[in-house]
Amino acid sequence: MRKLIFALTIAAGIAACAAPTVVAAGPEFLQYEGRNAVHEGQGGERKTIDGVDFWLRGDPPRRYQVLGSLSDRRHKTGIYGAIRMSGLETDIARAARTAGGDAVILEGEQDEVTGVTGSSFGNVNGTYGGGYYSGNRSSFGVAREMKDHESRYIVVKYLPDPPAATAPSTPQAPTSPP
Repeated sequence: MRKLIFALTIAAGIAACAAPTVVAAGPEFLQYEGRNAVHEGQGGERKTIDGVDFWLRGDPPRRYQVLGSLSDRRHKTGIYGAIRMSGLETDIARAARTAGGDAVILEGEQDEVTGVTGSSFGNVNGTYGGGYYSGNRSSFGVAREMKDHESRYIVVKYLPDPPAATAPSTPQAPTSPP
């Protein structure tokens, strides 16, 4: 019986580790198609990861073209989640470069509770002697939320500034010699 319980425990552990791989596919790029793809940004908060600018609040203070969006959903909790989350920005930067982008603009992110996992342990001891029962019991349990993290970024390509417009020159009237 103990071997069966041990085998089932191991099988459940393997299944729990394999379950998060469903959300481990990485960022998904969707191409933008529309007339209003070129924008002039106002500026904001920026950091650079692997050569790609991440605009966390605001947008680039220059002209840029929207190429599309990146959506990413990954497991967040536990050791596996910590490893996956540590590579989020690198994965987004790689996907943005692959799509031809120079930068990404954070559109939104959220965490979602997808389940609860836990464990418990109980112990009961007792003695019986001459009609008298003496016993003790103890138990311990812990539960933890399982979370997924979802983020969405807009992928943009920096554009050169348009040439400065020059005012048309007006012909000067010839001056006569004095």
